[in-house]
Amino acid sequence: MYKYGRKKLGLKELTAIGIGGMIGGGIFAVLGLSIKIAGPLAPIAFSIAGLIAFLTAYSYAKFSYYHPCMGGTIEYIAMGIEKEKLVGYLSTLLWVSYIVMLSLYSFAFGSYGAALLGFKEGTLSYTFIQHVLITAILLTFMFINLLGAEIMGKIEDFLVYIKVAILLFFTVIGLLHSDPELIFKQPWPPLHYIIAGGMIIFLAYEGFELISNAGLDADNKKDLYWAFFLSVSIVVAIYVLIAYVSVTTLPVNEIVKYKDYALAVIAEPLLGKIGFVLIGIAALYSTASAINATIYGAGRIAYLIFKHGELKEPLRKKAWNQPKEGVLMTSLAAVVLANTYSLANISLMGSLGFLLVFLAVNYSAHKLADKIGASKSLTLAGTILTLVSAIILVYVALSMNFWSQLKALLTLMVPPAIIEIVWRKISRRKMKKPKEYGIYKVIEYIEQKL
Repeated sequence: MYKYGRKKLGLKELTAIGIGGMIGGGIFAVLGLSIKIAGPLAPIAFSIAGLIAFLTAYSYAKFSYYHPCMGGTIEYIAMGIEKEKLVGYLSTLLWVSYIVMLSLYSFAFGSYGAALLGFKEGTLSYTFIQHVLITAILLTFMFINLLGAEIMGKIEDFLVYIKVAILLFFTVIGLLHSDPELIFKQPWPPLHYIIAGGMIIFLAYEGFELISNAGLDADNKKDLYWAFFLSVSIVVAIYVLIAYVSVTTLPVNEIVKYKDYALAVIAEPLLGKIGFVLIGIAALYSTASAINATIYGAGRIAYLIFKHGELKEPLRKKAWNQPKEGVLMTSLAAVVLANTYSLANISLMGSLGFLLVFLAVNYSAHKLADKIGASKSLTLAGTILTLVSAIILVYVALSMNFWSQLKALLTLMVPPAIIEIVWRKISRRKMKKPKEYGIYKVIEYIEQKL
């Protein structure tokens, strides 16, 4: 994994960070579920999600150009939101959302791994092997991170290009064999289901925000600024093409039947058994890479929250290069979540968590639009669309499976509130608010020590 301060990052490297963050496992895991909701109009659903990602990337780009930093998301939220407890809640929600993403990646790893071993979705043997692989991959990278090793991170840039190449190869072959009439031969869902289908896959667009954490290592601010738009544009194009190839290659009911590893199933009629294996292998190393990187990053967030009460004064006297407690808490929480919740639950939690975090970023950008040189119209559009999309996602999810999805919503929303209230009292933390950049300015100091 890239170490801050080793070299300056140009447009190519910054764009690779964004693409690598987005194409990490979400598309492999949730494609089938999105198609189940949006039906043959999945390409439109992906486009709607892409539009929201693009508008949010605009807010990030303006923040990063105005104030390059390592604090990233939470620092940008704190710049525009003055309520200390709300910022604390959002920082904890971000950590919980990364735990959900870990669960999603490991779920995808287990699903594709079980399928490659010859087990069929829906069978008892498939479920058993799936959960064995879920637990094994999370514990493996937990121990790797506890030992301080970053094996997957050393080849991260290489993996980004391989992932993109495989997916582009899949889309090119798929376009040559697609049947556009399939879109019109199947029933179309109502508009709010199309939007919900895009929002359930929104977690696959999560990752471009990682570019902001490299702000102090960018070669120049223009490269940092344009990397957001370039990375999101490339990924949106790839995802929309994948969705189009999917619904014009196989009927929706065939895709949904094996939704846990839908992309590999779609590849099989196009490329034969080798296509199934190729996509399966791509899914395995994509999710493995994402698991390693997410444990590393989320473990540091947890350490920041729990070990020192976020901004408690003693943090300046401590060593910040071994957040082992955070790695342990994050990994074990993901093991429990991935083994007890369904793919639909995990997908709802992941997408909603990041929609709410991005809502806060867009709101903050709108509030500070004049200061950071942003368009009030675009930041307002980003704020409204993330809010409306989150509401529609929750409504459709609850209408499809009320009690199960309500449990998922409570699991996402309640723990951050409890942690913020209880831990604030235990740690007795008192955050000092710098005049210029908000209460999380000190995050830069912490990150530099990491």
